[in-house]
Amino acid sequence: MGNGRGRGLLVGLLAGVLCSAAGAAHAADGRFYIGASGTAEQFDASYDKSVINTPPSLRSGDVFHDGDSADDWDIGLGLLLGYRLPLGADGSFFLSAELDAKLHDVTTRGRLEGVGDSATRNQLGESWPDDWSLEKERSYGLTVKLGADPVFLRPFLGETSLYLLAGLRLVDTKFEIEYDGCFRVAPLCVPAEFEAGSLSRSQDFVAWTGGVGLEKRFGEHLALQGEVRYTGYADEDWLSFDLDGIQVPAELDGDDLDLSLNLILFF
Repeated sequence: MGNGRGRGLLVGLLAGVLCSAAGAAHAADGRFYIGASGTAEQFDASYDKSVINTPPSLRSGDVFHDGDSADDWDIGLGLLLGYRLPLGADGSFFLSAELDAKLHDVTTRGRLEGVGDSATRNQLGESWPDDWSLEKERSYGLTVKLGADPVFLRPFLGETSLYLLAGLRLVDTKFEIEYDGCFRVAPLCVPAEFEAGSLSRSQDFVAWTGGVGLEKRFGEHLALQGEVRYTGYADEDWLSFDLDGIQVPAELDGDDLDLSLNLILFF
């Protein structure tokens, strides 16, 4: 999905949530809240590419595939804004709609070893070795939470809620590759003749997230939430090279598993 379409979808959902929350504020005893979050997460990314040779390439008919995956840990910091609507006759259930923005500082790094017939796999028409990285910079989310106050937890934890969560995220990343290879059709290059190059592109992922949370309240206005979330990214693909009968489609994918602590202030 393109960057514009992803942002448009998130903005549309945001507008719907805000309108619904504004209407609900007049119809029920709902409450707005703000908060700050800290997140520890494992960020996984995978990079795949193919090299497809068609006429007039001298390797016409050859197709080479290569792929790699990598992961790293990230600490993210964020802010959130939400609206909570009590449900049920006694208000023991609730439905929340929440917007958040996070800053991340993590880069996964990997290497494609290359696929081809030559010893170094760096000739034109082969899948060259690539050093690649995917940097996660920012993310924006819309989350819905459905929770309850289980009676069995009150003797141990006091005013505590359990909830399920699901939502949509837009994740801003930066993808980079570095390579060495032969751009000459014939004759074949020797290693000293390989040319170095690089590619960098900004890449937005649309992602779906789901998880569970536990909320401990301290009085009427303050709460602490602990959450576990899984986020799966929609695949993003593009054509990175198309010349002289050689096409190189590429694909990025990712997911993350995170543990968050949120400090919440209700109004």
